[in-house]
Amino acid sequence: LRACGAGPRSIRTLLAGTALAVLLPAAVLAILLERLVLGPVLAGLAADYATLPLAASAAEVGLLLAGLALIGVLAVWWVVRRIGRGSIVRGLA
Repeated sequence: LRACGAGPRSIRTLLAGTALAVLLPAAVLAILLERLVLGPVLAGLAADYATLPLAASAAEVGLLLAGLALIGVLAVWWVVRRIGRGSIVRGLA
């Protein structure tokens, strides 16, 4: 992309969209897996000993989403910073 004239902003936008395309389905899958599989299974295991509410709260889901967003932002920043330092010619070889 750099060799074709793309600037850091264009590369950042492309990578942010890619990160969003990966992280959004991952977040949905994680929430569904916890709600439909892991939570009920663990609640069933603990049913003989205690009643445990094992569903994630809205705050915990928000923390998950914030963590995934932070990971995406850091990954995009790191890659753009790293490729911005290298030679354009090196990427063509």
